[in-house]
Amino acid sequence: MPNTQRPNGSPPKRPPGKKRSRRRRWLLFAFLLFVSVMIGGAGLAGAYVYNAYQDLPTFHEFDPDLTSVIYDRYGNKVYELAMDEHRTLVDLEDIPVDVRNAVIAVEDRRFYQHFGIDPIRLAGAVWSDVKYILGVPGSQLEGGSTITMQLARNAFLTLDQTIKRKVQEMLIAVQLERRYTKPEILEQYLNTVAWGGQAYGIEAAAQMYFSKHASELTLSEGALLAGILKGPSEYSPFTNWEGALERRAIVLDLMVEQGYLDPAEAERLKNDPPELRPAEITPATVTFTGDWYVDYVIQILTDPEEAAKYNLITFSPEELYQKGLRIYTALDPEKQRIVQEKLWEIMPAATVEYSGSEDTEVPEAAVVVMDHTTGEVLALVGGMEHKHMLGFNRATQARRDPGSTIKPLVAYLPAIDLLGWGPATIIDDSPPRLNQDGTNVWPENYEYNYQGLKTMRWVVEQSRNAAAVRTLEAVTPSKGLEYGKKLGLPLVSREENPVYNDENLALTLGGLSRGVTPLEMTAAYGVLGSLGQKTDPVVITRIENKYGEVIWEARPKVEQVVDRASAWLMVDVMKGVIQRGTPAAETKGWHGWPAAGKTGTTEDWHDAWFIGFTSDLVVGVWTGYDNDDGVRRRLPHGGQGWKNWTGAGPPTRIWTAIMDEFYDESPADWERPRGVVQAQYCEVTGNQPSDWCPQDQIKTDWFLVGHEPRPETWFQQVQVVQVPFLTTSDGREVKKYVLWQEGCEGTPETLTLIKRPTTWVKHPTNPNNIWRYWPADWWKEVPTEYCTPVAGGGSGGAGSPGGNTGTPAESDSPRGGQNSDTGNAGGWMNWWTGSGTVPGGGINAGGNISPGNGTNSGGSISPGNGTNSGGNFSPGNGTNPGGSISPGNPTNSGGGISPGTGTNAGSSIFPGNPTNSGGGISPGTGTNVGSSIFPGNPTSSGGSISPGGGSNSDASLFPGSGANSGNGRAGSGGSNR
Repeated sequence: MPNTQRPNGSPPKRPPGKKRSRRRRWLLFAFLLFVSVMIGGAGLAGAYVYNAYQDLPTFHEFDPDLTSVIYDRYGNKVYELAMDEHRTLVDLEDIPVDVRNAVIAVEDRRFYQHFGIDPIRLAGAVWSDVKYILGVPGSQLEGGSTITMQLARNAFLTLDQTIKRKVQEMLIAVQLERRYTKPEILEQYLNTVAWGGQAYGIEAAAQMYFSKHASELTLSEGALLAGILKGPSEYSPFTNWEGALERRAIVLDLMVEQGYLDPAEAERLKNDPPELRPAEITPATVTFTGDWYVDYVIQILTDPEEAAKYNLITFSPEELYQKGLRIYTALDPEKQRIVQEKLWEIMPAATVEYSGSEDTEVPEAAVVVMDHTTGEVLALVGGMEHKHMLGFNRATQARRDPGSTIKPLVAYLPAIDLLGWGPATIIDDSPPRLNQDGTNVWPENYEYNYQGLKTMRWVVEQSRNAAAVRTLEAVTPSKGLEYGKKLGLPLVSREENPVYNDENLALTLGGLSRGVTPLEMTAAYGVLGSLGQKTDPVVITRIENKYGEVIWEARPKVEQVVDRASAWLMVDVMKGVIQRGTPAAETKGWHGWPAAGKTGTTEDWHDAWFIGFTSDLVVGVWTGYDNDDGVRRRLPHGGQGWKNWTGAGPPTRIWTAIMDEFYDESPADWERPRGVVQAQYCEVTGNQPSDWCPQDQIKTDWFLVGHEPRPETWFQQVQVVQVPFLTTSDGREVKKYVLWQEGCEGTPETLTLIKRPTTWVKHPTNPNNIWRYWPADWWKEVPTEYCTPVAGGGSGGAGSPGGNTGTPAESDSPRGGQNSDTGNAGGWMNWWTGSGTVPGGGINAGGNISPGNGTNSGGSISPGNGTNSGGNFSPGNGTNPGGSISPGNPTNSGGGISPGTGTNAGSSIFPGNPTNSGGGISPGTGTNVGSSIFPGNPTSSGGSISPGGGSNSDASLFPGSGANSGNGRAGSGGSNR
């Protein structure tokens, strides 16, 4: 056997082949271990990937949350509706190429080469993360996400930083690359990525930082936006301008490195940073003056009850704020601005003016502007100050009583349409009834007096409550309510609610069960402006989805609800309101341009309205305090001269100021429709002119065809005698006429008086207060009482000894009656003039009524031209020495009726323009020192009524403008101002 020992006795070396064999075994083991680990890792990774795939969100079409936008009538953006993400989609072609390249350069330089995942970038990100974990200085965590992967995260995943989410990012990115082209992916990315705050997408970013559209961005601005993407909060130019500029410089360098930009241009841009211009309109703030309008748009879109008014489906908050709706409205931003501006110009100053104090709280106000020809609501302001979104909008939510603004809608318009009434119809402004408990006459007028028989034109202009109630009585409350509903008012019928309803006479005074909003009242007046054609209000004109497809469009219902001729007559009457009526002091006739309107003031001055319109626009103004805790507050009052805030005051002032801004020339007048004709009438009775109607009372007005004036039947001749009636506080005596009969004292007179077509009630506890509770023309009315015969009493003058001596239809003489040698038993009373108790004026020194122009000291009627010193009839011109009636223009020295102008020292009725120094009735202009009824514009020192301007030093009712030193009532005059 061979010796295997080494000489030194050490074990022999193993053969080389055996050593290599052992190494190979170790290598094989290591390899097998590595393979096992890899296989195991791959298995685990595969299982992880599979698990991530199983939890992958359902892949669907790209559908990000989008901002909904509200536009005005001209297509300008008014407001943007967004929840957490403010986003507006734009097409890639609308984004400048330089801006796109800036984003690609800094976010994904190999965007056009990879398949959704960039292995090089991913490996670099892994190595950077390893160094960060090992604590290598300067290292940082990187995600390695491509633009496609970021889109996958933004559109379909959460922002959780987990391996599972990263794997899902890559899986979705691969699918996105298969489904979309690179330009489509870039477009979707630029429309979804966050740019700070609520700005998502490049359009929102351009608006937020530069107040411009993405299509208008420059490279300088685009580079700044691209740099922000690394950390919108950290690099926000609003809070870290220097950091934002450093990131912008990096972007410009990367663009140079990748061949997108010339180095010299990059250096120039670095030295010329862009100017920030933060957006004024953002989802969080509203600075545009249309905020009340925006509130109502949102209410319509989200409130089922409000949406139903416009035949519109409601949208959930998610749909409204996240689906990119394009909401186009009828808003006119310039008109909205003007309305808001005029409110702030007028309301605070008026508050001081009417209260006399700068500490008085300014009332609230609401204004609605409509184009009544289309129904479009052009402007809407719901209060003095818009403190927050979706607050209380008084233009659409405040239900208040409308006061007298409702009179034309529920009383006069149906009277014209149903009964054939017109501007010349005579309506009795006298107390029609007592109130419910029988303690007072009802209704009372604002001035606390009654003017008697007046035309519809006059009672509407002066807003007389009693006349309105009488009109509704004729129409019936049920018909009045029906017409109000036709015009769009939410009135409640007795059938709908037997207890609380509007089917009563208080309807015409604005006493409603639930009230109306300014928008509803304005729209109702718009029907008048369109001559009976009702067009439903239009606030939203159309709605488009995010693709620009129209999903809803306004189709307002248009309906002729009132005859055009009837509506035209109503409008013609209401023109006079602006020209001569209660608001004329503020409108000053509005340049004489064609416009119509009506004031309204509620009980105890809680609400004051004015609604006026032209042939194309209607503007409604409401003022009042909010009913906090159910307490109604009176509008400011007092001030210099003691003023009450009424519809004829600040609301009319606001309306006039707004309309002066809206129009720089006269609007078109309303075209007169068929079915309306002109005719003459007697203003005393409303009937056809006759010999009984004074020439100056023959007027011309418009009438519905078939409803022209009828033959005269109201005048009646009666024999009357004067008897004591009232004694004033200073002991002066007021007389009245009673029917004369045989055996009565005194000399009878034959007068032509009015057989009043209606009756009126007297005050239950103050029945003889002729100044406040009697119609001013009571003395023109045929008496119902007879004088009391006395034993051995005289028979008076010749003629028929009793009541009626003839009527216009019965008498052979155009003047009627009989004529004796001692007086006139059938005289013609030509004194139906004026608007007061008696329509003349002057100084009356006797207790007489004298309607003429002359000096009358005798007992005769002298309407002619000549001197009449007796009691005869002289129809010619000259001197009549006998007792006669002289129809010329004479000097009349008898104690009778003289229709001329002059001094009357006898006991007569004197409605002309004389000097009256007695205790008679003198309605003209002058001084009255006796106990008389004096409704003109005089200085009155007796116990009289003087509703005009002047001084009243006795115990009387004095609702006009002037000084009242007696125990009467002083007011500013005018009903329902």
